[in-house]
Amino acid sequence: MRGYNLFFKILKANIFAISAYLLILVLSSFIFGLSNEQVKTRQMIVAPVYYVEINDELINNLPEDNTKVFEYLLEKDLLLIKTDDVLTNGLVEYSKEYLNPKDIDPKYADDANYCGLIHGALILPSNLSKIDRNSTIYFFHTRLRDASQVAPLHLAIGKYLNVYHNLTELYNENNITYNENEVVEKISATLVNNVNLDLSSPVDLKVKIMGYYFNFSTYIISSIIIMIVCIIIFEIKRSEVFKRISLSSYNKTKFIIEILLASLLTAFLLVGIVFLTSIITNPTTLTISGVYYLINLLVFVLPLTSVSVFLGLVIDKQELVSMLSTVLALAQGFFTGSFIPAELLSNGILALGKIFPAAYAVKINDLISEQLSSNLGPILINGGIMILYAAIFVVLSLIIFKRRVKKE
Repeated sequence: MRGYNLFFKILKANIFAISAYLLILVLSSFIFGLSNEQVKTRQMIVAPVYYVEINDELINNLPEDNTKVFEYLLEKDLLLIKTDDVLTNGLVEYSKEYLNPKDIDPKYADDANYCGLIHGALILPSNLSKIDRNSTIYFFHTRLRDASQVAPLHLAIGKYLNVYHNLTELYNENNITYNENEVVEKISATLVNNVNLDLSSPVDLKVKIMGYYFNFSTYIISSIIIMIVCIIIFEIKRSEVFKRISLSSYNKTKFIIEILLASLLTAFLLVGIVFLTSIITNPTTLTISGVYYLINLLVFVLPLTSVSVFLGLVIDKQELVSMLSTVLALAQGFFTGSFIPAELLSNGILALGKIFPAAYAVKINDLISEQLSSNLGPILINGGIMILYAAIFVVLSLIIFKRRVKKE
């Protein structure tokens, strides 16, 4: 029990520094909780609406890759910010049940998208009244990887266009003359019972917000555990302590394992605090999704603890301890999606972030928030990587500790 006693004795001596991080954790839980309260207003898709004149030449020249369409239209200067077409404007008005239009110059749309100011950009035909069903195309351009929130808007636009074409085809078949304003009124009357098309489940949005909080908590837990463990290991490495350990009959392997387990116990307590604060601010935590987030965070602290012990054993300067805990935790937060949602980060940054165990925990959280049943394979793979990560650094820590003690 010497390892346990020494660990918690040094832990107690640094309780004020730990309390500061815990305060940040508690405050962040309430911030995410406030976001959760605004979940209904956040269901609206925020995007500028641009128009393009649809013709055979354009359709033939459009890139096959839909992700390149916006760039093509922007480069060719084909995007319009307004149209006089009555039917197109009627479609825009109907879409406002699901869309919050923003006035943004097309050349700045991508920047606004990357910054999270908008979900993307909606591109509609500027001449809807002059094209047939087969030529009616539209696009929602976005740089976000998770475009699931846009699906209801696509359904709404598709429903409007389907009613429009069915109505005009019926008029034409029966040689009935009509004007555009009349068609818009008929479409509105047909869709009036469907204006409350569900954008996305409020429970799903709450689960997603909860996932963001658990992602952020990986940064706080990392900061605390790296700092605590490195300080404690540094204190243990002082020559007089190492000498007592080397001269003692107490098993050296048992001692370092006790330090590892004490570190792990501290990490589990922090996870418990995260889960408790999440319950207080977001009742959805008590659903099965909350349990999955909890299990993932418990798995995450395994590699975090083993890496922290390893770092503590290889660091020989006390001034590096606090700096290292801050730098590593911040780097991990920025490169893995703990701070900024991974869908907004480039593939290069995410690839670099894979050197941190948090990258796999954040990835699992994102998969849980999407759809657990279809993502079980990737979840198990990422969880397995974290466990392997932990095992490797436990072995390395045991080897380094034994060599250090023997050297003393």
